[in-house]
Amino acid sequence: MLLFIWSVVFVVSLCALIKAADWFSLGAQTVAGKDANAALAVATVCVALPELAAALAAALQGRSELVAALAIGSAVANILLVIGIGAVAVKSMQVNNEYIDRDLPLFAVSVAFFCLIAMDGLINRLEGILCLVVFFVYAMYVFVGNRHRTLTPQDVITPETIAGKLARLAQVIPTRLERNLGIIQKSKRPPLWKTAFLMLGGGLLLAIAANFTIDALVKISENTKSIEFLATISAATLLAAGVALPEIFAGLAVSRKKQYDIMMGNVFSVVTINLLLTVGIASLLKPLELGGTILNFGLPFLAVCAVLLTISTRSRRINFSEGVMYLFLYFLFFVKLLELF
Repeated sequence: MLLFIWSVVFVVSLCALIKAADWFSLGAQTVAGKDANAALAVATVCVALPELAAALAAALQGRSELVAALAIGSAVANILLVIGIGAVAVKSMQVNNEYIDRDLPLFAVSVAFFCLIAMDGLINRLEGILCLVVFFVYAMYVFVGNRHRTLTPQDVITPETIAGKLARLAQVIPTRLERNLGIIQKSKRPPLWKTAFLMLGGGLLLAIAANFTIDALVKISENTKSIEFLATISAATLLAAGVALPEIFAGLAVSRKKQYDIMMGNVFSVVTINLLLTVGIASLLKPLELGGTILNFGLPFLAVCAVLLTISTRSRRINFSEGVMYLFLYFLFFVKLLELF
């Protein structure tokens, strides 16, 4: 009975966490206004809000081991699930040269850097500071390399980029590079009270939902008797897959319109920012530990996923069979972490 109750709390808290991040991001983007660089900076930081809030809650609760598990699980879910489902849905997904030349090297360097500092099983404060330095370099490169004078649907997922029945779903489930940004830049600024409500209310709900999410995650682990369901394992699977759901639905929607650039850019940015920004900030509060299955299997698996994505995109096309392989690998990741075989 307790397992069922805490499972319900986890689902509700996770939904609240994602929605709170949407509200806070919308308020922050409103403050940024129509300036392209400011809006892009806000959108970049807001990419990591759900994981960042959960990571900070875990660190403040003394469960710092959950942070690296969440970062690794989220990266694997975005690489394998989002791209895998998109490739299977459209049969053949083209990759723009722009992403191969600019974003892919940044992605590969970020994953390699994270794996190097995490391979000893501990990410200390100095290494966290280095993560933030690397993120700063990444952010500067993205801003300098931004060739658009204003943000376009190629930079963010907006309702205009999604057609069909999934358009309504996109209004309910926010995406990382927020769907509201394009609307904000084309319309008048909302009243100050509304912006303040979005930021204050969203920030408060974000903190509460993050704490309840971590609490529920730990209680689910404690009340699961049939398998060795450690909190770190549930963070790398349940929580990571849950926060990746918006990207899965939005990626599926835009891939059907053959707007593959949006999905690929979202995946590259989410993985890079979570491994650098989320881990870097959380490690300043408390050194992050990696151990057991997360260190011995999760971290090498992340490196393999990064290599696989790099190889796949070099051909400028991810086909149906590669998408099936991505999904099978995520199934393998899931069951191996749970030690089902």
